[in-house]
Amino acid sequence: MLISRKIKIFSIIFLLSVVTFAQTGTDQTGKQSRFQIQLEQTLSDTTALKLPENRALVYAKLGKLYWKFDQSRARRLFQKSIDELIKAQNEAEFDKRNSSRRNDLLIFGQTRRKILDIIIYLDADLAFESFIKSRSA
Repeated sequence: MLISRKIKIFSIIFLLSVVTFAQTGTDQTGKQSRFQIQLEQTLSDTTALKLPENRALVYAKLGKLYWKFDQSRARRLFQKSIDELIKAQNEAEFDKRNSSRRNDLLIFGQTRRKILDIIIYLDADLAFESFIKSRSA
């Protein structure tokens, strides 16, 4: 009787731990899918941003977040970020009226530095290529 009671108690504890573990795994999967949905929503909203330098920063940050589970997509976002940065630099070069934007993009390169800092920790080769490609005249 004492042995059967111990077996019952052990069985209950074992079943509770299995159920708890299963719920944790399902909950983790749910959180990850919600996270990916939010990333997709943010990515689609990025096109509504007016300035290409803002889009470039958002694409770089989204690429960093995508890196954990989809590196090829992250690289595409990094490339898109660099393309937007180059577009912003070209616009700033021809826009003589907005000196603060021109200074940030062409002289001090703060936006470029932020983007390259994000990329370099994840893909050094792409960061070097982007560094060369995004140099302003």
